[in-house]
Amino acid sequence: MAITQWSPVSEFVSLREAMDRLFNESMVRPNGPNGQTSTTPAYDLYETEEGLTFRFAVPGIRSEDVEITANQGLLTVKGAYPQAGEEQKGCLWHVRGLAQSGAFNYSFRLPAALDADRAEATFEHGILTLHLPKAEAAKPKRIQIGAPAGK
Repeated sequence: MAITQWSPVSEFVSLREAMDRLFNESMVRPNGPNGQTSTTPAYDLYETEEGLTFRFAVPGIRSEDVEITANQGLLTVKGAYPQAGEEQKGCLWHVRGLAQSGAFNYSFRLPAALDADRAEATFEHGILTLHLPKAEAAKPKRIQIGAPAGK
């Protein structure tokens, strides 16, 4: 095994590179090039032993304006943000992505082990939550160890 000499200066260089990378990445606009968000809502996906849970952030949309379908293992969530009713008077000079418009459409390929017939969807405070339980055949089963036959 070779012995190498430790140089504390080399650790400072890697710290500087890490800080440079941090500052370079933080200068990217999170809401797109013009500061506006896209028409695609943010979502989270969680998997538990019981099933999959999707959470979509869809502020300003009514539950009647969202359509959820499951067909042949494909989950589709689509809807549209309401269009502004009247033109704003004046000059728009600062946009941070509040106004969303247009349609959104998500499609997810589902594992065959989900039971779409028992799916539940709730809509509260601009958050659409969709829970798809796993089929009973897909849930883990504990197998008991028995005594050998004949003893």
